[in-house]
Amino acid sequence: MHLRLADIRNCVSVCKAWHTIFIPQLYGCFEYRSSYSPDSAFHKYGHHMRILQVLDSEFPDPERFGPECRLLTKLNISGKDEALSVECRQHLTALIDNNTDIHTLGLCLDAQDELISDLKLLTRTPALKDLELSWSRIERATTFDEILECGPKLDRLLYRPRDDIAPMSIFKNSAIALQESRTMWKLSSLTVGSFAEFGIELLKYCPNLRHFSSTATDQTQYIQQLIQHHHDGYPSRLRHLQLYGWDRAQPELFLAFLKGCAESSGLKTMELMFFPIANDIITGFATLHAHTLEKVYLYTPKLEESSSYDYSVNVLLSACPNLRHLVLLEMMVSMEDLVQSTWACKHLQVLRVHIQGNQVIDQDHQPMTSDQVPESFQNTIDLRRRVWNQIAEMTNLWELYVHNDYNMVCPVDCTHIEAGGKVLCNLNTLTFADGGLESLCKLHRLT
Repeated sequence: MHLRLADIRNCVSVCKAWHTIFIPQLYGCFEYRSSYSPDSAFHKYGHHMRILQVLDSEFPDPERFGPECRLLTKLNISGKDEALSVECRQHLTALIDNNTDIHTLGLCLDAQDELISDLKLLTRTPALKDLELSWSRIERATTFDEILECGPKLDRLLYRPRDDIAPMSIFKNSAIALQESRTMWKLSSLTVGSFAEFGIELLKYCPNLRHFSSTATDQTQYIQQLIQHHHDGYPSRLRHLQLYGWDRAQPELFLAFLKGCAESSGLKTMELMFFPIANDIITGFATLHAHTLEKVYLYTPKLEESSSYDYSVNVLLSACPNLRHLVLLEMMVSMEDLVQSTWACKHLQVLRVHIQGNQVIDQDHQPMTSDQVPESFQNTIDLRRRVWNQIAEMTNLWELYVHNDYNMVCPVDCTHIEAGGKVLCNLNTLTFADGGLESLCKLHRLT
């Protein structure tokens, strides 16, 4: 069988069209790994590269990406457990010098002193706006001097050093340097590790801060400075708050901070991980920020076997009409809370909850007929049905995780389980379901 020349020309035209359409997308964000052979053809498409990620590899010669690789806007280097060799640092310097439009630089290396101090890497990126330095070993004060030098032009700074390696004297000296310069930073996003003194001092010079994330070790000083942040001659613009590991935070101070935020802006995202969350905290930020909250992530591990899991989320469900994400990890929620709330947040897109069962049923318990079900079980079954009815009203839901300790005890309950599966199938936007929903997914072939 022979193809006509016209058909062959059409095939060639289609292939060329696909090449033109897809090559920029395939190489626009490129991941380079050490497994790539030296004769790889990607050097032909360097002019398409905008984002370059070097993973688990010595930094390659820039010639590998072709002479036209001069339009990078984002560069990430990660995966090395030791300092880059002199040759690799020369390669990195050459690549940065060829790409003056880099505005995002991410370094996830064990040792960064040579890159930042010796090469003055940050001063080679005039367009730099976002700086990410994580899991690094900072041992020289000159390293932080470079960060301070480029700091005022940054929009976003993420810095997470290793607590057991970084000398605290560096952070103290940097805090002093900040006090001497008195230069305001343009930062809108700040993510800091445990270098308390530098982070606390830096907050004084960030009047435009909208996103703050911290794994601080001295929570009291941080909260006090955050409160003071609202009284230094400019209103709070903070909209996104992420706190990790603040296990010793004082609830009274934290509530005072929430009140200060609410007076001028209002938080959109609240993420508290390993945080001593109590009902007064939940009530506080739900009432103070009810009309601005869009995403709530709470995780408070159970510290003792005897400690209570009873959290009331009624105020969250009833007072936050703009809530889109509600994620409660390791926090038991009662079915009564779910069904007795007014559910102002019916536009939820993500719901992850752990529902506490009202009845503890032995796993070996024999299933009962409908006539044998005690009244107390009937009440639980009815609550379960009402929970599914509430979920059915969330027409925008696209991620659902519901874990329930309550076991099926009778055919009537099985009927409500099947009804729950139908509810899931009717949620056209749902793309992910997990946690006790496996049987429903299989029963109704949810994908």
